[in-house]
Amino acid sequence: MSIRVPPDRRISIPARAGLLILILGMALLGGCDSFSLPDWLQDNRPTATISLPPTPTTSATREVVQPTATPSGPITLTVWVPPRFQPDMDTPEGLLLARQLQQFEEDNPGILVNIRVKDETGSNGLLETLMITRLAAPAAVPSLVILPRSDMEMAASKDAILPLEGVTEIMEDPDWYPYTRQLAVTENALYGFPFAGEGLLLLRRPARTTSAPRTWEELILWNEKVVFAGSDPNGMLPMFIYQAYGGSIADDEGHPGLQMSPLTQTLDVFNRAAQQNVFTEISKPFQTEEQAWQAYKDLIADAAITSSTVYLANPPADTAAVPLPSINGSQVGGLDGWVICMTDTLPERRALALRLAESLVDATFQAQWSEEAGYLPTRPSALAAWKNQSFQNLLNSFLPTAPAIPDAVFTSRLGPILKDATLQVLDRNLSPIQAAQEALKQLGTQ
Repeated sequence: MSIRVPPDRRISIPARAGLLILILGMALLGGCDSFSLPDWLQDNRPTATISLPPTPTTSATREVVQPTATPSGPITLTVWVPPRFQPDMDTPEGLLLARQLQQFEEDNPGILVNIRVKDETGSNGLLETLMITRLAAPAAVPSLVILPRSDMEMAASKDAILPLEGVTEIMEDPDWYPYTRQLAVTENALYGFPFAGEGLLLLRRPARTTSAPRTWEELILWNEKVVFAGSDPNGMLPMFIYQAYGGSIADDEGHPGLQMSPLTQTLDVFNRAAQQNVFTEISKPFQTEEQAWQAYKDLIADAAITSSTVYLANPPADTAAVPLPSINGSQVGGLDGWVICMTDTLPERRALALRLAESLVDATFQAQWSEEAGYLPTRPSALAAWKNQSFQNLLNSFLPTAPAIPDAVFTSRLGPILKDATLQVLDRNLSPIQAAQEALKQLGTQ
């Protein structure tokens, strides 16, 4: 998915951390009375301050409740979030999140929640800033951070987030979808609380297309143009099809690997779809599902394979969605998502941060918030409380059995290779067999 595209690293983490240490040292040697962190380390957006509208039991505008002061002042829990999860009054989901945070403060006097919004990717993004801060200014590390699953994997490998094994029992609750349990684990340890999910759906305009295909064989003969992210650097669509054909993404030693037969079958699907004008050159430059979605909205095509979030958050009246077609009875597609990770460096504050994280994945809150925000719910009970019955039926058709997407160590290595092989077939430069052979050579397994 698009959220897994690696950030644009303009300055390496060690270089920027070293630069900050040098600046701090010069400031101390110079005897500066005051010192400001560099812009790229400081929070690049203002603290979220939310004035909430009155609830049914009040008659006046309510400010976010300030905790009861202690002799040393309130305990502040800082949470870093990407812009998509900013609590505010501009959207229903933002307001729900703001109220949940306010309720936490009311239930925990003396605790102040400080939301800081960070870019999702890039040199000032969540992951880079977290890792730099941990190295150069540990006292500025937040209590919690919401990360995409791939960034959680990287952060865990660098000890930038804390494992949660033995710290919480919340994941022992049976009220979690299988994909969320997979999202929250890396290096065989629990590192996050599942917060929001996302996957791929097939969208179409029923008034302008025939019945939705249930299998990929039906899609190839569908006689409808379908747009998708043909240049997705993570190659997620061909990877999903490859896995549905029984292909393994790991070799005998557990390293990223591909197998000739299922890979050839996968590329043959794209080859035949291109021959039938179902997949066309329109999709080749699209790197994200959002670009495919925009092409669909612009009436370039009457069907699209794109992110569940762009559809569920704002479904057009003329559009219907179905799961991706199956292959030999096997479900196609994996689910991605965001997790809440523990980062607090102060042991005495971690129990409070844990309580805050658990409040944000509470089933009752998640039921309301996930539907308003358009994210896949993480819990069956949350989906059961959705008001939109058609969305309930759609998601119930695949959420109980859908797996999480492969780990980033596999998608980062295999994704570009699968993307290149798919484009070679769509361009009709190589046959499926030739493209598969070239992919294995590129991977170094042949």
